[in-house]
Amino acid sequence: MFCAIDIDGTIAMGGIPGDLRANMNYFKELGIPLPDDITDFPTLLHHPYVIPLHSALPGAIWGVAHVATMGSVGYFTVRKHADSQQQSLIYEATQQWLRQKAFPNPMQVVLCNSVLHKLIKLYEQEKDNQEPFVLIDDKWSQVVQHFDAVFSEDHRQMGQAIKERLTLLAYGVSVVPAVTNGLRLVPLPSWDHIVDIHFCS
Repeated sequence: MFCAIDIDGTIAMGGIPGDLRANMNYFKELGIPLPDDITDFPTLLHHPYVIPLHSALPGAIWGVAHVATMGSVGYFTVRKHADSQQQSLIYEATQQWLRQKAFPNPMQVVLCNSVLHKLIKLYEQEKDNQEPFVLIDDKWSQVVQHFDAVFSEDHRQMGQAIKERLTLLAYGVSVVPAVTNGLRLVPLPSWDHIVDIHFCS
């Protein structure tokens, strides 16, 4: 079984409390050479010079290592940039961060355009086998809300296959909604609770 793990908000945390300007000033005071045209948090927090400063969430390293004992793991993250050279730097910085923090299988990184795009990439990777697969993500509500709209008409067959094989672990919540659009949804309040879940057995 393959387990895809989100990064931002699921195993990693970047920045400080406050608005964009406060965070820009914070990183510049640390000597990080940031361009002045950054206009949103994702662009700031995914900058190749900022990624190494991210912290691992409590229990995440141990939790992912636990998951890795039950199946293969990889990291599916929405870290994108229009410039291909900058995108390559983001990719390399992400791998390096995972390696430095001692996360399992740190080179297995897939950059995605959106949360739903993670499911497409995950399906394409795993479509040639019949094993179930898992996504652990703090943006799980976006998957539930927009799943049917994305996987309709031309993508209906893919959507049905994903529903049959996917277990979506909702990171950060203790209770999941009753309506899940047919998705198998399991709450994961924190990484301390990963030992209570037997989805990869």
